[in-house]
Amino acid sequence: MESDDKVFLEINDDIQKIQGVEVADPETYLELKSAVVNNAVHGWIPTKGDIESLLQVADKLDPRFLKIYRQINAK
Repeated sequence: MESDDKVFLEINDDIQKIQGVEVADPETYLELKSAVVNNAVHGWIPTKGDIESLLQVADKLDPRFLKIYRQINAK
């Protein structure tokens, strides 16, 4: 039996929202968006709760490691 329910990614670059969750910091938004899109290609479609959890983790990252990560990804 097929379901008519479609599961998809909701991304709005204009207001920096992913699955309805606003990401205030532009760098964090782009990093999270990249991770979500790359994983969606492999079949993972996050819920609003998933995005909220990812943001909580991102907020707790050590700024020293975050700086190094961003330098590596800028290359």
